[in-house]
Amino acid sequence: MQRVVVLGNAGSGKSTFAAKLAQIIGLPVVHLDAYFWQPGWQPSPRPAWAERVRTLAAQDAWVMDGNYAGTLPLRLARADHVILLEVPRVQCIYRVVRRGLTTRGQSRPDLARGCREQWPEASFIRWIWRFPVDELPPMIGHLDAFAAPKFTVTRLSASQVAPFLARVA
Repeated sequence: MQRVVVLGNAGSGKSTFAAKLAQIIGLPVVHLDAYFWQPGWQPSPRPAWAERVRTLAAQDAWVMDGNYAGTLPLRLARADHVILLEVPRVQCIYRVVRRGLTTRGQSRPDLARGCREQWPEASFIRWIWRFPVDELPPMIGHLDAFAAPKFTVTRLSASQVAPFLARVA
C-alpha cells in the first residue's frame, strides 16, 4: 500500500482511520478537508481545488481521506488501494452529533485553520442519511470503472476496522 484512498459517509471514521493506517504503514496522511475548506468554512474554488488534488495525488505515497466526488477520478487514477468504510448511517449521525457536542468551537487537526467545529445543521444530517442512496452508488460506479487490476478495494464495516488495522500492523 503506497497510495490509499479512504472513503465513506460523514461520521464513518475516515479521518481517524486514515491517520491510524498512515501511522502503521509509515506514509503521510492527507486529510482533504484540510485542503478544501478555507477559514470560516469557505470552500475552495473548483479549478484551484482540482489542481490542488492533482498535485496531492501526484506524490509518491499517501493515505488520503475524503469523498469529494468531483475529484475522485483524479485520486483513483493514482491509488493502489481503496478503503470504503461502510458504517450504518444511524451510527454516522450519532458520531457527527457527538463530535459537534464535544468539540464545538474547536479546530480539529483534520480541518483547515479557522474552521471550528459546529453543531451539525439539519441539511448535513439529511445528507448523511441519504448518503447510501445519493452518494454511494456513483462512488461505487467510479470504483468499478477504475478497479482491478489498478487497485484493490477493501470494504470495512465498523466492527472490521480494528481487526483490519491489526492485520496491517
